[in-house]
Amino acid sequence: MRSQLVYKKIGHELLANNMDTQMLAEATGIPYYTLRSRFRGESSFTLDDAIRIHKVIGSHMSIEQLFERDDVH
Repeated sequence: MRSQLVYKKIGHELLANNMDTQMLAEATGIPYYTLRSRFRGESSFTLDDAIRIHKVIGSHMSIEQLFERDDVH
C-alpha cells in the first residue's frame, strides 16, 4: 500500500516549479529518503529544513502555510 503524502502544498509548489523530490533533495542538501519520510509524516521537518525548502521553492506562501499538514483537522 502506498503512503499518503501529508504536505500536499509542498508537492503542488514542486510541480509548479517543475521539480521533483530528488531535485529538491539535491538543492537543499537534505537526503532524498529523509525528505520522502518527512513528506509522508513519518518524521518531522526541522526548522532549518523548512527554511531551506522554502528558499529553494521560492513560494509566495509563508513557511507556516507551506508546511501545514493535510492530515490534521
